[in-house]
Amino acid sequence: MDEAISIQLKQLREKSRKRRKILSQCFCLTEGQSLREVLNINDSYPHPTITPLPPQKTHIIRHSSSSKHTVKSSSETTKDTSPYSSRPSYRSSSSSTRNRSKNRKRDRHNARRSNSPRSKNYRSRSNESNYGHSQKSRKSEEGYSSLKTLHPSTMSHVDDLKPKFFSDSKTFLKGTQSLNPHNDYSQNFVDTGQRPQNFIRDFGMEERFEEYPKLRELIKLKDDQIADIAFDPMYIHADLKVYDLHQIGCEFDVILIDPPLEEYQRRAPGAKFNQAPWDFDEIINLPIETIASQRAFVFLWCGSAEGLDIGRDCLRKWGFRRCEDICWVKRNTKFPRHMKHLETMGSVLEHTKEHCLMGIRGTVRRNTDSQFIHANVDLDIIITEEPEYASTDKPEEIFHIIEHFCLGTRRLHVFGNDNTIRRGWVTVGPSISTTNFNVDKYLKLCAGPEGKFMLGTKPDIELLRPKSPTKKMPSKIKPTNSTTIFPTHSHIPILHEYIKDRI
Repeated sequence: MDEAISIQLKQLREKSRKRRKILSQCFCLTEGQSLREVLNINDSYPHPTITPLPPQKTHIIRHSSSSKHTVKSSSETTKDTSPYSSRPSYRSSSSSTRNRSKNRKRDRHNARRSNSPRSKNYRSRSNESNYGHSQKSRKSEEGYSSLKTLHPSTMSHVDDLKPKFFSDSKTFLKGTQSLNPHNDYSQNFVDTGQRPQNFIRDFGMEERFEEYPKLRELIKLKDDQIADIAFDPMYIHADLKVYDLHQIGCEFDVILIDPPLEEYQRRAPGAKFNQAPWDFDEIINLPIETIASQRAFVFLWCGSAEGLDIGRDCLRKWGFRRCEDICWVKRNTKFPRHMKHLETMGSVLEHTKEHCLMGIRGTVRRNTDSQFIHANVDLDIIITEEPEYASTDKPEEIFHIIEHFCLGTRRLHVFGNDNTIRRGWVTVGPSISTTNFNVDKYLKLCAGPEGKFMLGTKPDIELLRPKSPTKKMPSKIKPTNSTTIFPTHSHIPILHEYIKDRI
C-alpha cells in the first residue's frame, strides 16, 4: 500500500514539475518565483483564468491510409481517466504523433517570444493569426482531426486589464520594427496631452541653421543690415471702426493685419479682452487697397477655423492674390494638457495652429526683382510655445520673415498694441497708448540717402542667398549636312521666336 502511494506521489510531482516548466516558459518565471508574484495577484484581484474552447459536437477524422471521413459525435468518443478526459479522443498514426510534438514545440517557442521582456508590454499573440486557421488547415492535411488545444494566447492576461501610460518620449523613438507604438505621436497625445510638435528638433531661430553655416551667415548679415537702417518706431492710436486708413497719407510695401477675431474669444470663454471682436464682414471692408503700393504684400492672420476661406475673399477684395500660407504651430511642453473647450463650431478636434495668409499685388518675379524680394531665405512654418490663456499675441518670428523677404522699407502693422511696436514699422490700432506719427519725417526716413524706398543689398548677401536657377538659352541652329539651308516660309515663325528669346 505504501509503495502504491509513493508511486502516485511521484507521478503527481512529475506532473507538477512539467506544469511548472510550461508556466515558466510562458510567463518567463525565474527560479523560486511564483505565478502569483509575476501577475501581482491578491485576494481582491481577479485570478487569471484559462478558457478552453468548448468541445465540438462532431469530429471529422481522416485516416492517412484512406480517403474516407468518419464522423463521430461527442457522445460516441471513448472516455479516458486522465485529467484531460473532457477532450474527445482521436486516432492517429505514429507520424501524426511526431507532427503534434513538433507543433507543441513551435507553440512553446512562439509563446516565449510573445511574452519575452523585449516586447515590454507582454502582449499575447492573436489565436487566429498564430494558432487558429493555419494550424487547423495544417493538421487536417497531415491526416488527423482538427482539434483546438490550450494555448497561452487563450489565457486572459491580467496585465492587459491594467491601464498603460506613457511617461515620456523615449518609447516613441522611430526606427524600430516591433509592435510597440514607437512613433505614434497621436496616441501619445491622447494618453499624455503632449502634442506631436513637441518632439520636433531644431525649431528655434537660433539652432535652426546649426548644420547649415551658409544660411546661418546669411541670416546674420541680413539682421545686421536691417538693424543698421531701421529707424525709431512710429505709432498711431486710432479706432479702426471709425478711422480711415487713407488718412495716414502714404503707401506701404508690406501690410501686416492681426485683427481680434471672434475665434479668439470662443476658445477662451470667461476671459476679458481689451478689444471688441471683429467679424469678417468688418475686416473685409477695411480700405487696404488704398494704402498699398503698386507692388505690395499683405499678411493676414485668419485663425484656424472659418477664416481660412473668408481670408482668401478678403485678399481678393483688396486686389491681392494669395501666394503663400504661413502656419504657426503651438507647442505645450511646459504644460502638457488637453483643451477644456473646443473653440471651433461642429469640430471634435483640438486646433493647435493658426494660419497667416500672404497676398501679393502687382508683378513680382523672384529671378528678376531681386532688389525688392529675397525668396527662400526663411521657412513658411513657425513653431513656438503656446502663449498664455486668452492671449492673442503672435510670434515675433513673423516680423523676421517679412523683413528678410521684402526689401521695401515702408511697413505697416494694423491692429497692433504697445507690445508689438517695432523699429522700422508703423503700428496703428486702438490698443496703442499715444501717437507720434509724422508722415513727412516717416517718408524721409524710409527713402534713405538714395531716395528709394528700398533696403538694398550687399555683395556678401548676394553671394549667399538662394537664387532661382538660370534659364538655359536655346542652342544655335546647326544644319544636318554641309549644304547651305535657306529659310523658307515654314522656318520664318521659328526664327521669329528665336530672335525674341535672344532679345
